[in-house]
Amino acid sequence: MFIAFEGIDGAGKSTQARILYDALRQKNKVFLTKEPSEGIIGRSIKELLHRNDLSPLAMQMLFSADREEHVSKVIMPKINEGYHVISDRYVMSTLAYGIAAGIDKKRLDGICIGMPEPTMTFVLDISADKAYERLKGRGGEVHGVREPRIFGQGEGSIPGTSKGKAQLHGHRFQR
Repeated sequence: MFIAFEGIDGAGKSTQARILYDALRQKNKVFLTKEPSEGIIGRSIKELLHRNDLSPLAMQMLFSADREEHVSKVIMPKINEGYHVISDRYVMSTLAYGIAAGIDKKRLDGICIGMPEPTMTFVLDISADKAYERLKGRGGEVHGVREPRIFGQGEGSIPGTSKGKAQLHGHRFQR
């Protein structure tokens, strides 16, 4: 099983992915990962994010290159070893943030083609104001919160993720 959590910064993706990981690992082999990855491209992306040196398309192409490496060297090997893989961000982030930056969806689809589809994708739905509050609460500088509307569209979105983490998971992943 391959599960992805998507949503804007501050939506609770990392928290919900960790809670699901903790619940599943009691009876399963589970691997928790995130994008950008800890690989060489992912580390470079993290440095570039705050500098705004690249065009939006170039940045999304880097995310896709990181994903290709991540999928081929980490995600697929883990799935092939019988692990359930949980990812904090995946393809939908490239599409959402790319479209929000004005990149044509067909162009984005082209750089995302061939990526394995998750078994499930959970989209955490939260207002930009609430996300901003959460990010400020973490301390440090907030570089801006963008709210790509694509995250709130389609099936699989989880409305009301401004609830507390225990409250949200209280009834969701009991199997």
